[in-house]
Amino acid sequence: MKILVRLKKKLEQLLFIELKEGAQIGRYKLPNAIYVAIRSEELINKVKNGDSMEQIPLSTLYEGMYFVLGADEEFKFNDEYIKLLRENEDSTKFIKNKTLKLVKEEKYEEAFIFLRGLSKVEETKDVYEKLIYVTDKLRSEDEEYTTIEMKILNRAKGFGGFPLPHLYDALIKRDKGDFVFAMESLQKYLELGGKEDNDIIEFKQNLSAILKYDKGKELSITDPKGSLEILIPLMPVLGDSAEYYYHVAVAYRNLENYEKAIYYLNEAFAIDKRFLEVLNEYGINYAALGNYEKAIQYFEKAFEQSNSIELATNIVMCYIHNDNMIKAKEVLEEAIKIDPDDEIVQQLREYYKI
Repeated sequence: MKILVRLKKKLEQLLFIELKEGAQIGRYKLPNAIYVAIRSEELINKVKNGDSMEQIPLSTLYEGMYFVLGADEEFKFNDEYIKLLRENEDSTKFIKNKTLKLVKEEKYEEAFIFLRGLSKVEETKDVYEKLIYVTDKLRSEDEEYTTIEMKILNRAKGFGGFPLPHLYDALIKRDKGDFVFAMESLQKYLELGGKEDNDIIEFKQNLSAILKYDKGKELSITDPKGSLEILIPLMPVLGDSAEYYYHVAVAYRNLENYEKAIYYLNEAFAIDKRFLEVLNEYGINYAALGNYEKAIQYFEKAFEQSNSIELATNIVMCYIHNDNMIKAKEVLEEAIKIDPDDEIVQQLREYYKI
């Protein structure tokens, strides 16, 4: 993943100093020599100037180790860092305070690196709760964080009795359009005792509406009456969606209520004037009403966006019904170029002897 590669590259900007075998770092005595990253510009400048580095604050060493743990999971000295940091309990308090400050400053990626490092040292629900929050913030800005967040959530689910990862799992699945699985994850969150506040209630209601909506869309052709029984009550939730009004219109058209279909197409068109399917649906409804001039206008607008064979043959048929054989033949010639093997094109060619 590009993000993880970029995080590793951050280590190239740091200065690494050697800690000798046997060095006492807080409560931990090093069994072997290790290298530790220094992030303090002041200390880095001292090293470059040849100044003594004997009195490096422990907090500086802790910060470097946590940063490396979070930036590169495969770094050579990670196992030694984890042992050292676990032995020095004050290190976790220090890094928690630092990440809290970074979150307040909205420096989410830096906070993510430290929290990711901290999760290797202290694998607790509290740490994962903060890590999930920060990672989700980053995902909202860069969807490449989705895969990283999913791995964190899957690890957090391993604690058992921890509802939070299931909630964020539901949010990710909702954003990916996997509404059935989003609802399953949300139900799991609630089963595990997750708080059901107003936001959660609204989230659940919206997911339920979307699932009903999907069912209503499926029925718009095969059972248009049943479709409308599902779709119409969803208007308060989905009434700002052009796609919603489009499917309501399709259901009314399949009930041969063309005027009502056009009414809802107008609603869709007011929201999105370049919705291709809406333009095509206008054409179908006006043709069904015998208004071929208006049908042609909408089919041709749609044809400007998509040179589909369906639109071309719709235009040809409207010109034929309008007794304009010259224009019908012109458009048919365009249709032949698009797909000469189309069944309707073949029938029209036979009619025109082309």
